[in-house]
Amino acid sequence: MSVTIRDVAKAAEVSPSTVSKVINKSPLISQKTTDHVNSIIEQMQYVPNTRARNFAKQETKSVVFLTLFEKHMALLDPYIFEILSGAEQVVKRSGFYINYISASSIDEAYEIVKKIVVEKSSDGIIIHGYAVSPKITTLLMEKRFPHILIGNPAFESSSCWVDINNVIAGEIAARYLFDCGVKKLAFIGGKKADTISQMRLQGIKKFAVNNQLPLWHYNVNDEDLITEAGYASAKEALSGKEPPDGIICENSLFAGSVVKAIHEAKLSIPNDISLICFDNYPFSFFVDPLPTVVDIDVFALGSEAARYLLKKIKNPNFNIQGYISLPTIIERDSTKKKTHPSRQE
Repeated sequence: MSVTIRDVAKAAEVSPSTVSKVINKSPLISQKTTDHVNSIIEQMQYVPNTRARNFAKQETKSVVFLTLFEKHMALLDPYIFEILSGAEQVVKRSGFYINYISASSIDEAYEIVKKIVVEKSSDGIIIHGYAVSPKITTLLMEKRFPHILIGNPAFESSSCWVDINNVIAGEIAARYLFDCGVKKLAFIGGKKADTISQMRLQGIKKFAVNNQLPLWHYNVNDEDLITEAGYASAKEALSGKEPPDGIICENSLFAGSVVKAIHEAKLSIPNDISLICFDNYPFSFFVDPLPTVVDIDVFALGSEAARYLLKKIKNPNFNIQGYISLPTIIERDSTKKKTHPSRQE
């Protein structure tokens, strides 16, 4: 038969409520009594009923990580797993555990959030940008349910969110190629519905306009395979009347197929054309030559999201809306040495 809290109380010659307060680290119990009760707990190998404790405190000690998940997601958007890993590391250190839940549509995501909020089956929720909708954020705000969104929502909202500034990331990529001597840019991006890709394009466009650089850009269609679309769009760009001498790829998966098109055009990287892509993780090491990348630390993004959510759980009035870090350049073999260092900001 397992040891109960009453057994510990009897052995320690204190009340069960005193044992409970020791377990919950109450400041009302003296250090002498705390040490004594803890020694009895250790001797008797008593394991507290965590579920009962959390029920009494109206806590679950769990948070939910919600995202949309579809076929080929591990290939198309592997960053979700890095974000989840970063969040889980922080959550576990704080004595919580994380439940990963996926939805197949925005409507299903709303129903999942509604169920969590109504049943209070979790202390808080992290929602990846793909699963966010105005209905979800309205519900979370009305019910004052602890939450954090991964990504600045594409609509007006008072919800808590954290993000990496992808507009700045686009500017950083364009400026770097400009400083390498590039005079004509091309951007091969994700789907038009991909907010991150569009924000990066916004930053690239801004820099191109301000510096009078020609810019050609392409976004894949929903039915396109990324590798085929990257290859076809690069061939189209390179066969034009004014081919680019610098290409920015939405990710390192695109970069591999773009490199193939460049080689078929009998062009040398980086002598004839420079190439840069976003995201060092997870495919950049398989591209030859190794690409210069705008590194986005999505693991840190997940970690920060979890930290802010835990703060929100402790303090419901805590609010955060902001960018937590800036991307950095990792220089490799696909770009020339900078020729305009003085123009770096």
